Amino acid sequence: MLLGYNVRIPSMLTDRYSETEHMEVTRVLSITDSQPLSVIGNADDIVFRKYPYETLSIGGDEGCMCTYWVFPKRLEEQFVESMLSSGLRYSKGKNSDTGQKLTTHKTQTGGITNLSIELWDGKEKTASYTGRFRSHYFLEDTFSGDTSKNSSGLQHNLRYWILYLLQHNVWNYLLDDRTIISEPPLKQFLAKAVKVVPESDSLPRQQVSAKLISETHSGQSYKDSEFTALLNSELNKCGGAVTVKPHYDKGLKGYSIIFTNNGERVSSALLSTLPPRLPPKVFCRDGKVYSFTYNRPYTESLVFHMSEYDLSGKLLAISDIKMPPLEFKGVPARHIIGFSKAGTGHELTVLDIGRGSGMDIIELSRYIVKVED
Repeated sequence: MLLGYNVRIPSMLTDRYSETEHMEVTRVLSITDSQPLSVIGNADDIVFRKYPYETLSIGGDEGCMCTYWVFPKRLEEQFVESMLSSGLRYSKGKNSDTGQKLTTHKTQTGGITNLSIELWDGKEKTASYTGRFRSHYFLEDTFSGDTSKNSSGLQHNLRYWILYLLQHNVWNYLLDDRTIISEPPLKQFLAKAVKVVPESDSLPRQQVSAKLISETHSGQSYKDSEFTALLNSELNKCGGAVTVKPHYDKGLKGYSIIFTNNGERVSSALLSTLPPRLPPKVFCRDGKVYSFTYNRPYTESLVFHMSEYDLSGKLLAISDIKMPPLEFKGVPARHIIGFSKAGTGHELTVLDIGRGSGMDIIELSRYIVKVED
């Protein structure tokens, strides 16, 4: 009794002497980014505690002179998102599938989730993974999961007070081995068990030059929302098969283009977007999807990289479009707002844009250029 009573002791001892994760890779499986991987099993996601031994604690804010409950941090992995961000396409599989497939199985008992993943190439198991994850301890299923900044919260959340007294003492420090789970299980498994071969490696990269057709200077002002509305209008022409969603990588904002089939995501491609406050350039024309990214840094002879997909997300062609020398120098950014077929090629409407004093977007110059296929 000298050290205090802690209702987590039995579970913490079990966690301390149980293997958290185990992975075996007998052969790295090569899969092209255009080849769907069949996924079979009952696991679509997993929720787990980043620091397994972390407990409910009390925080304070000098600014509001208030105290609040700080809950243990939980992480969640959506398996579909991890596959797509790894460059893989996927399809819902059946147990009878005989090609390349990923099988998953998840069981939950109390606050423990056991996860197993296997990767198969026909009848050969090329890699396997097992993990044991803690989502909560005894009585902790009452957590809301969010930090609660409420000056009167400590007075009214009696169940948290009781839980705090039952588990917050020196035993947490004696038994804590500072285990940390920083990488989601499927993400780290795919990184070691699969080699994604870009289909673009097998496609010829076409080098083309754009010809200047016309140039105007209007000084027109735009809101950011107008560019977003333009993107949405273009995506509507895809018949619901294509969406664009923001994503963040190491604090930098980018975008993903998502291809769907009957409402189910089947493929994804990452897009860079410059300038960062504007949405990417995606156009749907005649059953094809065209996306544009830029080279860095901005120069007069700017190069647009154009990728052409079908509506299932299969990459069909890649072109590097070298722009003609344009008049405006030191331009903050160039942005494509129009794309259309023109004879045997395409016409692009390109804006040189800057920011006005009110942070509106200012059109410095507008160009129409033609690209021959």
